[in-house]
Amino acid sequence: MQLIKGKIKTAIKTIIYGVEGIGKSTFAAQFPDPVFIDTEGSTSHMDITRIPTPKSFSELLEDIDYFIRHPSELSTLVIDTADWAEKLAIKKICDKNSVDGIEGIPYGRGYMYVFEDMGRMLNKLQELCDKGVNIVLTSHATIRTFTPPESDQNAYDRWEMKLLASKNCDSPRMLKEWADLVLFANWKTITVKDANKKTKAHGGTERVMYTQHRVAWDAKNRFDLPEELPFSFSAIAHLFTEDARSQNAPKTPPPKVEADNVSTEEREPVNPPENPPVLENKTTSAPGYEAFEDEPHLPSELVSLFKVSEVHAHELRLVVTEKGFFPNDMMASDYPREFIDEWVIPCWDKILGRIKELRLENPFLNSDVQLPF
Repeated sequence: MQLIKGKIKTAIKTIIYGVEGIGKSTFAAQFPDPVFIDTEGSTSHMDITRIPTPKSFSELLEDIDYFIRHPSELSTLVIDTADWAEKLAIKKICDKNSVDGIEGIPYGRGYMYVFEDMGRMLNKLQELCDKGVNIVLTSHATIRTFTPPESDQNAYDRWEMKLLASKNCDSPRMLKEWADLVLFANWKTITVKDANKKTKAHGGTERVMYTQHRVAWDAKNRFDLPEELPFSFSAIAHLFTEDARSQNAPKTPPPKVEADNVSTEEREPVNPPENPPVLENKTTSAPGYEAFEDEPHLPSELVSLFKVSEVHAHELRLVVTEKGFFPNDMMASDYPREFIDEWVIPCWDKILGRIKELRLENPFLNSDVQLPF
C-alpha cells in the first residue's frame, strides 16, 4: 500500500455567483490565462480569449473535451454562465422528449435527466482540472425561500445560484460540493436606525465577495480565506501563484478591519492625546481607512459609514464644529452616543454632501490621501 503524505499540487475549481451587473465576467477574466466558453453570448464587449458560443449542450461537452486533449492551450477555463449551460441541457432533454418544457416529462424524470447531464459536465471539468487547468463557473444569483428542517424555525429568504433546485435536480448543491471555492458577490450595504427607529440602508457602491456560508447566502472556501473580501481578483490572486499551487498552502492575507470587529459598547469619553500619532502614507484598497487609527473607539455604525462613504473622521468633526455642536479638537469617538444616534446617522446623507462641498472649497483638505470624489 502506497502512503501519500503532505499536500498535493492541484488546480482550483471556482464558482462565482452574484447579482446582476456586479462584474462576474470581468472578475473571471483576471484568472491566469483564461479561455471563455460564453454560453449566453454576453462578453462581446470584453477583450478576452473565447471560443464560439456553443449552440447545444452536446457542443458544450465537445468544447470541454477539446481542452482535455489540449490542456496546454490555457491555464483557466471559464464557463460563463453555469445557469445558461443548464438551459442548454434543459433544451436538449426537451427536444429529445418532444416536450415544450421540462415539466412535460412525467414523474419528474426531466429534472433527473438534467441533473445527470450537469453531472457529466462536472466530470469532464474535473478531468480537465486533473490536468492542471483551473476551472471557473460563473452564475447569476436568485433569492429563494428556505424552510429549515427544524420545526421551530421560520422560513427565510437567502441568495443562491440561479440553477434548478428541486427534489430531483439540485444543481446548486452539486456544484457547491464539487467546487473548492464558492464566492458570492454583492453590493455592500449597511442598515442603521434613525431617531424614529426606522431602518435605512446606506452604501450600495462597494463591491464585496463572501467566502463562507451564512444564513443569507451560500459560499465556501478550502483556503482559510477571510469571510469578506473586496470583489477584486487581487484578493485571491495569491491562491494561483506557482508557490501556492505547488505547496497547496496559500498564505491568507490579513483580514480587513470590519465594522463587526469594533465594539459598540458605550465608553467613557477619552481625552485626545497631546501629541497625536503621525499617520504614515500608505496605499490601501480603500482610501481613508487609516484615518481610523487616531479614533480607536468609534461605534461600529460610524466605522461602517466612514468605509462605505470613504470619509475621514476629521471631516465629520469639521461639519460638527461648523454646525456649532462640539469643538473641532473633540474626537468623534468622544461624541455622546445620543448625538450619534439622533443626529449623525439620521443626517448622514446631508453630512456627506457638506463634506464634498468642503473638499471642493479646500482642495488641500485631504492632500495626504486622495479620495475619488
